[in-house]
Amino acid sequence: MAQEFTVSLQAIIDECKLEVIHTPQDPAKIFISNIDVNRPGLQLAGFYEYFDKGRIQIIGKAETAYLEQCGAEIRAQRIKKFFSEQPAAVVVSRGMDIMPEMRELSKELNVPLLRSEESTSTFTSKLVAYLSLQLAPRITRHGVLIEVYGEGMLILGESGVGKSETAIELVKRGHRLVADDAVEIRKASNITLVGSSPGNIPNSTLFPMAENLGLSHVIDGWVMERSCEFCKEIQDAGFENFTVSVNLTAGEPQSAEIVTQVRHALEESALPPSSLILEIPVKANIFYSDSTHILHDLRTLGVNIAIDKYGTGNISLKVLKNSYVNLVNLPAKLFMNHEDEFDTELVSSVIHLAKCRKLTVCVKGIEDKEQLDTVQKFDIDRTQGYYCSRPLSLSEAKTVFTESIRIKGC
Repeated sequence: MAQEFTVSLQAIIDECKLEVIHTPQDPAKIFISNIDVNRPGLQLAGFYEYFDKGRIQIIGKAETAYLEQCGAEIRAQRIKKFFSEQPAAVVVSRGMDIMPEMRELSKELNVPLLRSEESTSTFTSKLVAYLSLQLAPRITRHGVLIEVYGEGMLILGESGVGKSETAIELVKRGHRLVADDAVEIRKASNITLVGSSPGNIPNSTLFPMAENLGLSHVIDGWVMERSCEFCKEIQDAGFENFTVSVNLTAGEPQSAEIVTQVRHALEESALPPSSLILEIPVKANIFYSDSTHILHDLRTLGVNIAIDKYGTGNISLKVLKNSYVNLVNLPAKLFMNHEDEFDTELVSSVIHLAKCRKLTVCVKGIEDKEQLDTVQKFDIDRTQGYYCSRPLSLSEAKTVFTESIRIKGC
């Protein structure tokens, strides 16, 4: 049996810019699985044979004109019969006024009712195209997908033959990486295949590729701007002391361009500099080379600097003596599975040294209660990880924080 795919009503609302008149529940929890749509002229006239309630129903000018010429009693009967069939959703096009009977019955019978400002034909075409792609049958193949001169090129082969390396060389020549490792191929029509990544390109591919191409600063700059904007929004909503941490790639802090990027992000967002924490990997050469003037320039801007992933790899205790550092991040695994008392004392000594330098100590990567209970036995200041909070999208994070503000204000 072929796998059935779905798309949430919320995704359709966002894609087609629909106005929500009524939904019986969160539209993100309502799913559409039918690729076809319907204009219910025949149904409103009383013919329901072959009616598929799983389709989104589109009411345009013709259907509206027909209902308006019916008497009030007949119109109410026809609309009630139509809504009682429980269609997946009803969309009124052209921005037309919603009939009172439709508003009332959509609430009474729990039928989603939406409105589009576009003409019926334009909206129908856009909706069908969107559903055709989102609900298309698909397969996933191991490989790399590159867009070369506007055409998709799928590179297949056994692991280790150099697919990703070939992709990097093509990207260097101006072509576009679409998907790496896993490629999702959808049959959008009988003559069209659409390839995409089934998710985000994994960091294990993205960051090495970015460094190889000299594009680390582009990623860091984009993340910095978005993070500062988000932090300022949360502060303006009521969390005045809210801060944001931005994890920089290992190579980027060696470039003076980072100072310009940070200054630009702060100016554009109007975020107080002390609200931004730059997390720099402990292996970054900036801690060991003559590039410490960059750290000086960053601190002059007023931002905070954290040593990230301290305790991993070959590191020097001297890094803790860096006068430009405010915080130190320790991985949770550093606290686990100690073989003897020496391991425990070693971690305690690192924390003590950090405290002597008046550094804030944060433990990252808390995945379960056992890890949290273990690290809390030490003199730490902060914890971070999936057990504390799962990763949130921008919209989810805004909802969580604004809801916290609302509850606090009650």
